[in-house]
Amino acid sequence: MHKFMALMKNEYIKILKKTSSKVFLVLMFLSVIFIALQTLPSRPYDISPAKKNTNTTVDRHIDLRQKLEDEKPPYYQEKIDLLKDITLYNLYSGSWQEQAILSIVNTDLSSEDEFPVETVKKIKEFITTDDWQGYFELALKEQKLSAGTKWKYKFCIEKNAAPDDSSWRAELINNVQKTLDSSEKNNDLSKVQKDELALWTYQLENDIAINLSDYHSDNFIVSLFRGNKWSMWMGYSFLIHAVTILLIIFASGSVANEYSHGTIKFLLVNPVKRWKILLSKYCTIISMGIILTAIVFIICGIIASISDFDNSLKAASLTVKDAQVHRSSAFFVVFKTWALNSLTMLVVVTFTFSVSSFTRKSAAAITLSLVFLLLGATLSSFLSATDSDWGRFLLFSNLDIQNIADGNPLFYGQTVGFAVFVIIEHMAVFLITAFDAFNKKDI
Repeated sequence: MHKFMALMKNEYIKILKKTSSKVFLVLMFLSVIFIALQTLPSRPYDISPAKKNTNTTVDRHIDLRQKLEDEKPPYYQEKIDLLKDITLYNLYSGSWQEQAILSIVNTDLSSEDEFPVETVKKIKEFITTDDWQGYFELALKEQKLSAGTKWKYKFCIEKNAAPDDSSWRAELINNVQKTLDSSEKNNDLSKVQKDELALWTYQLENDIAINLSDYHSDNFIVSLFRGNKWSMWMGYSFLIHAVTILLIIFASGSVANEYSHGTIKFLLVNPVKRWKILLSKYCTIISMGIILTAIVFIICGIIASISDFDNSLKAASLTVKDAQVHRSSAFFVVFKTWALNSLTMLVVVTFTFSVSSFTRKSAAAITLSLVFLLLGATLSSFLSATDSDWGRFLLFSNLDIQNIADGNPLFYGQTVGFAVFVIIEHMAVFLITAFDAFNKKDI
């Protein structure tokens, strides 16, 4: 083991003492920082629905007022006056203030009933003082509410969650309200609705504004411009390609340069078996890839954290099955995304190392590796689009483990187990080729 570690140390010295290697390292880190800074969103991503246009609300109330004038139900004039108050108070559609007034307007009153003058007076006081809690308590006591509305009012009071349409909570609260109202009408909840209710209520009860399961690592552009550090950090995983390109350069010359520079003779003089020499070179490249990826990971995390527009928002990865919510930490999800995306780097670098050992030409290894990297995924996508089922056996068709695990494989019926088998099979072929060529070829 001591000799093996000495061989690895020697490989590190050979790589890092070169001026070209130092230049490539500096350029890589500068490129990573520059690209990360350039892709930062210039403003926060609004995760809540926008307030509706007041004019749209006025038009809708004009139609309602016309209906009241045409049908002339009991107390229609009082109701029309209330609709005028909505315009007077400049209330936007969907606000609790508008709903408070409409709750009276839409109440069916007979000629024998008394118009709720006192209730209307209290509602107007609540509106002018922006006392939504007072109104919600009043409505729960005196009004007949739908299941969804009743849940919403109780939840907002218990959690002190203001029903403001500019907050992320309001969107989820309204989603729960609509789903419960829908189930009340249909007397049933579908499996999807049960799962959605479980997910939304879990987010609300645990104050989780950001669900990273909504972001897909393969669409890094969407993740980057969400404006929160976790999605940006996850989106930056595409910068692993910068490390991959650098490692391709290092791996291509690891063996080939020994032959071109004539140093292979001095290396083989040592009383160490050839396969150990080659293994030390391979482990050096892979360990360097891990170290560089870790550094880039930390740099991107720092940039994402500094540029986060709202560090107070909690995040987690939430999945739901049979109305049971499963939670993973945001850091674990980001780390897993980077680790899975590093799988392509591992495969490509192993391929480069194999070609370099076989051909002893660094230029050939770099060229073939770049073609392998750039065209592999494109070819797999093309075969998937053309229903060429044999494409499932290609290496690049199986590298996206995350999508396969999520049930979104390129080819029907692909499983994680099959993907892992294909990857291991190809890696074995690459390494066996490299070791066989290095052991058998003459100096």
